[in-house]
Amino acid sequence: MEIREINREFRSFPGLIRMFVDETIEATFKPDHYSLDHEHQIVYLIEDVHWNDLSTNKLRKLAKFWADCDCYDWDVKLTVNHIYGTSVELDLAEQYYKLLQSQVVGIR
Repeated sequence: MEIREINREFRSFPGLIRMFVDETIEATFKPDHYSLDHEHQIVYLIEDVHWNDLSTNKLRKLAKFWADCDCYDWDVKLTVNHIYGTSVELDLAEQYYKLLQSQVVGIR
């Protein structure tokens, strides 16, 4: 799998999304690295984290992006690389539903 750095090929990530689905999916973030698996319809995102974990705001954007891609039968896999050499794969579907649940609880 070839990992691409976003800055070398595209000025904005939304331009990439228009390439693999007929509709435009709004991506309000720019990942550090990405790879596309057209055969299995998977977008691989890699975020490099140096000192702080992903912010709640960025995690919310990534989870929404997963939900949008899921509507077109594409999956999104997120790997977070920490400065100390550890890598963690986050389940964006789980994050999305946790965020939805927290919004519902907040409305009550």
